[in-house]
Amino acid sequence: MSKYIRDRFKCFDAYAPGEQPQDKTYIKLNTNESPYPPGPKVLQAVSKEDLKELRLYPSPTQDKLKSALAKKLNELYLSESESELKPGHNSDSELVLGLNSDSELALDLNTDSEFKLGLNKDNIFVSNGSDDILNFSFMAFSGGDIPAVYPDISYGFYSVYADFQGVKSEVIPLDEEYRIKPADYIPIDKELFESQTSDQNQDNSQSTNHKQRFIVIANPNAPTGIALTLEEIESIVSGNPNSVVLIDEAYIDFGGETAIPLIPKYDNLIVCRTYSKSASLAGARLGFAVASKQLIEDLELIKFSTNPYNINRMTERVGLAVLEEYDYYMDNCKSIIETREWTKSELSRLGFKVLESKANFLFVGTGSEPTKSDDLAISKDEDSESENCRRIAYESEKRRGLATEPSGEELYIKLKENGILVRWFNKDRIRDYVRITIGTKNDMEKLIETIKEINNGKENSKGRESNKGNED
Repeated sequence: MSKYIRDRFKCFDAYAPGEQPQDKTYIKLNTNESPYPPGPKVLQAVSKEDLKELRLYPSPTQDKLKSALAKKLNELYLSESESELKPGHNSDSELVLGLNSDSELALDLNTDSEFKLGLNKDNIFVSNGSDDILNFSFMAFSGGDIPAVYPDISYGFYSVYADFQGVKSEVIPLDEEYRIKPADYIPIDKELFESQTSDQNQDNSQSTNHKQRFIVIANPNAPTGIALTLEEIESIVSGNPNSVVLIDEAYIDFGGETAIPLIPKYDNLIVCRTYSKSASLAGARLGFAVASKQLIEDLELIKFSTNPYNINRMTERVGLAVLEEYDYYMDNCKSIIETREWTKSELSRLGFKVLESKANFLFVGTGSEPTKSDDLAISKDEDSESENCRRIAYESEKRRGLATEPSGEELYIKLKENGILVRWFNKDRIRDYVRITIGTKNDMEKLIETIKEINNGKENSKGRESNKGNED
């Protein structure tokens, strides 16, 4: 670090990306990339003529890609009538699709009429990965007296962006089960609420503290993989009418409910998506956001004030090609989901605590469940008394140094030594966890086999130490 850098950056805690070692070939289960290659249309998307055009700047507005995205989102997430709602929508939704990608966003919040969603290019923002969108959003919607609000355990870039932009943060802890509690994000003016409790006819909405904030929530959350329902997301958005709420849906295609159908109803909502996970294009760096025209204009202002040419010509081509073979990527997502559930079952059988995931990874606890011994395994069908007895027995094993499960750090190190990369976070509350990306079925079978070998090796070592102690 030079002597010229500003003081505020001398001790700056930058984001630490997942490691990308080059010393040998690893099974990479540490950065949540897709185990499947891009589809055939992507592989054919860039021609020699396109390469010749690299001498020219790309389009700063990306109208073609925006229009294509708007059309695809209209087709995917909303139906042509109330009686034909697509998967992921609440059957009580008032949203109705207008399939014309060039139509305007029609919405009347002051009447009981049906909402009609027809996304067009003005509702889409594209950028160099979703990280760019997050960075621009922190710039645009927080700072000064407007704090950023996000969970204590979530995507690590949130706190980095807040610190980088000099933004005050309100960090809200996950609950004991590592879940986001929507009520924690809906501030209540306590004094006003208490003054109204005697009036049962008082409108509860009047007790909401409408101070402006910038709220960022990953759904499904990372690194836990736990997802909120669409109803829970809506409660946060509606409970903060004067605040921008950004829902980071990097992993939504692996089982979550998208908030895109809420866009016409709430002008304070941004839904952020990426091509890096489900679309197998982590190396292309492409993300997009969906929001009201006014919020998109805000993001465009930041973009054109920093780097208007942030989508290169080749990335634009492959981004369009993905939309032409969307089913290929959704089939891959189904395969990943199936492999995820198999892996979850196998890890649970080994005694690890595995959080419920709607993402392309599992968050695996190594410090609270018995792992090796079949005698200590806890069945879901056993009553709580039996389970408690087994837990007590396992804790006794741990105290005597006979428990065989590795710590989070130890499991990460041992797997790396065996050619498998997973992610370990040296942070409070989650040090006994590792995040494991879902690879191919063969990748995950190798993972399970290796963990069993690690556990067997540790068990044999503990056994030798115990016998030595008895001899002494």
